[in-house]
Amino acid sequence: MSSRMRVGLLTAVLLGGVACDKAQLLAPTNSTVTLTAAAQVVPVAGSTQVTAFVLESGGTPVQNGTTVRFSTNLGRVEPTEAQTTNGYATATYLAGAESGVADVRAVSGAAGATTGDASNVVQILVGAAAVDTVILGANPSSVPATGGTVTLLATVTGAAGQGLGGVTVTFVTTAGQLSSSVATTDGSGQARTMLTTSAAASVTASAGTKTSATASVTVQAVILPVTATLGAVADAVVSGVGHRWTFTANVTAGAGAPQPSSFEWTFGDGTGVTTNGNTTAHVYGPSTENTARIVRVTITLSDGSTILATTEILIGDIVP
Repeated sequence: MSSRMRVGLLTAVLLGGVACDKAQLLAPTNSTVTLTAAAQVVPVAGSTQVTAFVLESGGTPVQNGTTVRFSTNLGRVEPTEAQTTNGYATATYLAGAESGVADVRAVSGAAGATTGDASNVVQILVGAAAVDTVILGANPSSVPATGGTVTLLATVTGAAGQGLGGVTVTFVTTAGQLSSSVATTDGSGQARTMLTTSAAASVTASAGTKTSATASVTVQAVILPVTATLGAVADAVVSGVGHRWTFTANVTAGAGAPQPSSFEWTFGDGTGVTTNGNTTAHVYGPSTENTARIVRVTITLSDGSTILATTEILIGDIVP
């Protein structure tokens, strides 16, 4: 044999040896692959461990070092190939920036590669795809009539009640101005924005495909308090009787506020009267000449509440 032939044969043997060393060990025919995930709900950019268990048809785990390949339609799996130990191979599923349903699959040779196999596929809900409930609250729930700002807090949870982080929440209001109409939930599943309004507003929050009916919050404008002042006019002296005064209760009540329903007067001389109108008159007798009197009116409003107004008068000379 020539030296050239010997070198060629040696090269072929070496290459064959290298090829054998690199050949992957795959699951035997009729083996099964069962895939599980540590968590089937992850936030955007989150991760979870996936584990494949490969079993031969006889019911024993495949040989150690059997290669399992992982794949997914959303995000990625690292590593894409892993070797078994006692039948188990593990990898990490890494969600990207997109929400959706990830189908993670594991195969080894023909095991798990047949269409219709289900045990080797696990679904992982990513971000907004996992949203089950959106709850919205406002703090405080009201603003004064001159306007104000409230904090809107949306809590986003999954089917198991866990808070979902990294989920985009959209806020919509019928009145006022939002500091931001879009916010992202934190690790506890909460997203915040501010509403500034001077009118009643209904606000909703939505995430993914969910907009809960209970996520509607009404911000009520608070009416300013009803106020009253009491005016007094010494308008006539009744000869032989006394000095007549006219009193007027001036009530300030905004639109929608409770209105006056009755006026209870006390004139400071032990007498009084109740009227439906805001004006009344009273005559002070001669015994009250040059005397100060405190006049009060208690106004009952349509909602049952009351307000008080007072004034002080000085009775002048009374001509007999």
